[in-house]
Amino acid sequence: MKNITKLFAIAVVILGFATSSFAQPLVSGAADARGEIVGNLSVAKTGDMAFGKFTKSGAGTVVLTNAGAVSATGLVTILTGATSAAKFTVSGIQGDTYGYSYPPSIILTNESGGVGDITIVATLNAPTAAAGTIGDLSLSNNQVINMGATLTIDGGELLGVYSNTADLKFTVSYP
Repeated sequence: MKNITKLFAIAVVILGFATSSFAQPLVSGAADARGEIVGNLSVAKTGDMAFGKFTKSGAGTVVLTNAGAVSATGLVTILTGATSAAKFTVSGIQGDTYGYSYPPSIILTNESGGVGDITIVATLNAPTAAAGTIGDLSLSNNQVINMGATLTIDGGELLGVYSNTADLKFTVSYP
């Protein structure tokens, strides 16, 4: 019986060494994690869009450039009155880019409540001319955007002041 006990003890020792010789040491790697909280983008209206005064004897357009100058086509004649492109100032961190969008058109309604809306199609000044593109704050932490538009006159509109105080929005976001 002593021999069996010795044999059993030797077997346990041999198996113990064999098992530990196959074990791998634990190894690990490390990675850094970082994030940066930056200031929000903002956009502020710094000027309203104004087409000035004009007459019509039929269909035509009033074209307001992004610089604020007006011209007419068709049976529309420009008179006097202050004109200006809409102006927006985008603020953020210098060096950042931002995405922007704006409505392709808005409806101006006769303030006297009459029938006869005018549709305007907004065209955007630099940095680019298409909605959903990228603006650039590389030169400064502010960028001024000028937006002109074209009034399409069908000739049947009533006389009066036409306006829209809610729909001409310039929206910015980080891309």
